[in-house]
Amino acid sequence: MQIIDVVLILVFIYSTIGLLFGLYFIMVAAKKCDNQSSGADRGFWVIIYPGCILLWPVLLSRILKNK
Repeated sequence: MQIIDVVLILVFIYSTIGLLFGLYFIMVAAKKCDNQSSGADRGFWVIIYPGCILLWPVLLSRILKNK
């Protein structure tokens, strides 16, 4: 297996986890981490979803610290 194959597999795994975590964060966890986001409309959630996908390790650590 070449290095590029390994890198692509890792990017795919990271992105897949990010997609799933982003949905969880938007539906459940964002309201627990930030009280002001509970009244936000759909436009706000659409805007922050790509950031949730990319930064899921940071957001996950923040959720775990709040518990």
